[in-house]
Amino acid sequence: MKIQKNTDCDVLVIGAGLTGMIAAARASCLGLNTIQTGNSSALFFASGLLDLLGVYPMDSGKIIKDPYSGIKKLQSDQPEHPYSKISQKQIRDSIQFLTNFLNSAGLNYHLSGPGNKQILTSVGTFKPTYAVPETFSNGCDLQRQEKNLLIVDFKGLRGFSAKQAASGLQKRKGKTYTLSIDLPGNKNGLNPVHLAKSFESKEFIQELSDKILHFSSKTQIVGLPALCGIHNSFDIVKTLEKKIGMAVF
Repeated sequence: MKIQKNTDCDVLVIGAGLTGMIAAARASCLGLNTIQTGNSSALFFASGLLDLLGVYPMDSGKIIKDPYSGIKKLQSDQPEHPYSKISQKQIRDSIQFLTNFLNSAGLNYHLSGPGNKQILTSVGTFKPTYAVPETFSNGCDLQRQEKNLLIVDFKGLRGFSAKQAASGLQKRKGKTYTLSIDLPGNKNGLNPVHLAKSFESKEFIQELSDKILHFSSKTQIVGLPALCGIHNSFDIVKTLEKKIGMAVF
């Protein structure tokens, strides 16, 4: 049975993705009566990374440290590009609005300076990005860190291998260790949503902490797949850090 309801608004945003979310948030903050509508969004499975400009020119594969200097060149080279239609101040203000909005919703973001950060992907490569969730801040620019690192995966979880991720860190000064945890009942593979919900259990966090603590004499920082809870990942990561006495991302 479908329930029909008539209502009025100043702005109707159709689409439940990132663009729709930002448009609805901005309109609402401007005092406009706003309604957002759409099907279930894939944002639930998004990386959470906010890219600005990481590689330019694209065919060169050149990684850019300062995205705004890259945008300046792009605006000169491609006057029809969307970035060329607005000023750098508008871009900065928009990024600041988005991160402030997310922070107000409890989704803390890490913005340290104007430059891109190099983050380790699950396949052992590095990707430039502009802003990351606060839960990932300890994992930025790992190739420059000298701390010993432990990367943890869960058997049966597809798309994330601790050993494969560690392969991109062979040249760093600190040592990299891996730990693969086998959870009960994962013979047919682990559902990522179910695993994320498990992180919200105190018992699960304690069991995970006990396994990680075996490496406490060797490592100072721990990396996990981005599944640390559904609603309160930041608090979960902080709780885990307190239990193991190590930084977590």
